[in-house]
Amino acid sequence: MFLKLNFNSATNFANVRQIINGIINDQNITSIPTLISQSSSWNANILSTFNYTSSEIIRTVSPTLVKSHLADESTSYNWTAWTLEFQVYDAPSRKYYISVNNNTAASGSSNNSATISLGDTILSGSMTSNNAPMTTDLSILGTSAGTAVRLSSTAPATSLIAGSLVFPTTSYDNIRTFWMYLTNECLIFAATHGTSSNLGFNATYGNNANYTGPWIFSQYQRYDFHNTDSNGVIPLMFTNIARNALGGGFGYGNGSTPDWDRAENVNYNSTGGTNDTAFRVFNFIDAHPQVGTSWPLTSFPQVNWGSGSRTTEVAALSGRSSVDNATSTSQQIPRLIHTTAQTRYPSTDLRSVGYGMLPLRWRNSYRFNQGGNATARGGFYIFNGEYFPGDTFTHGGKTYMIWPTYFGYTGRVGLAIPKE
Repeated sequence: MFLKLNFNSATNFANVRQIINGIINDQNITSIPTLISQSSSWNANILSTFNYTSSEIIRTVSPTLVKSHLADESTSYNWTAWTLEFQVYDAPSRKYYISVNNNTAASGSSNNSATISLGDTILSGSMTSNNAPMTTDLSILGTSAGTAVRLSSTAPATSLIAGSLVFPTTSYDNIRTFWMYLTNECLIFAATHGTSSNLGFNATYGNNANYTGPWIFSQYQRYDFHNTDSNGVIPLMFTNIARNALGGGFGYGNGSTPDWDRAENVNYNSTGGTNDTAFRVFNFIDAHPQVGTSWPLTSFPQVNWGSGSRTTEVAALSGRSSVDNATSTSQQIPRLIHTTAQTRYPSTDLRSVGYGMLPLRWRNSYRFNQGGNATARGGFYIFNGEYFPGDTFTHGGKTYMIWPTYFGYTGRVGLAIPKE
């Protein structure tokens, strides 16, 4: 399912999530016209700023196995608890959850961030609890409706990871367009802010006042023989939410250098170490050779990312060795991502200068994990070529839209998102 939710004026995220929750839970909403008919009983305020003309809902591939739950038990914040449940593609009885809740703040106050949590255990409420009714506007301060489903910060470290999404105003009310791609195995979302984003994307990034995201949560095709459900591995690759990247999402890097311009030592993440790699996975078997008959299951490890055999252990994906032409035995490091204009493959599909469609994969060689391929399950690609944010093109008989990554428009790196 592909969503572009555009608004005529700055809009509160509580209303945005309420619209999405209503769409997910009503499979009759497959387009803007059906949203109009199916929302006739909703509270009028929920869609009061919605721009029907410039929004899109495409549901040719419906997330029928995803459960969405929205409620607000708060009396102090104009914020709500939103939780999504996913099934593992090759083990449907195993679930994981993505939850967005208000950050802790003094009673009666508000801030511009939310805790986004990922885990496999619900600690309050349940996915069968009462959703907040669509007749209630949850953006009103102090509104209480439904039974919240939350992943608590008191959960064991093996079952929960949390980070922050940061929005540019103190009352979460500056969203102009919210973008979402949702399938049974994948969630990607982003938001644009301010008057320059009044019809969707703009050309200004590297600043969370304009752009939050994109955030990627995708199952992946398993590679390793030990990467199995019987070993407790949940095949999920996701943007490093623990990086607290101030809304940066994929492409943010360390706040100044994009993710594809950085080599990453993903095993240097202890106390005092880095915590700013681009991706993590839910868990994996630490298969590093050791004495004993069993290997530990490591939760939320940082991982290297890339495409094919080229990942970020040795050098940045956009870099190459300075001695790659010196001798027959010199190290050779080819570029995977090209950030210079007109350097991709010849093609007639898009602007005649060519582009790359790179399947996203992960690896942690030090822990003996070849990893997996997120594109094989999620259906999206890393796009590398000339584009303007929001460009739509056809590749392999399927229509894609290019979403910019955080520093990606000028670097010619985006996400090719299926419009289905």
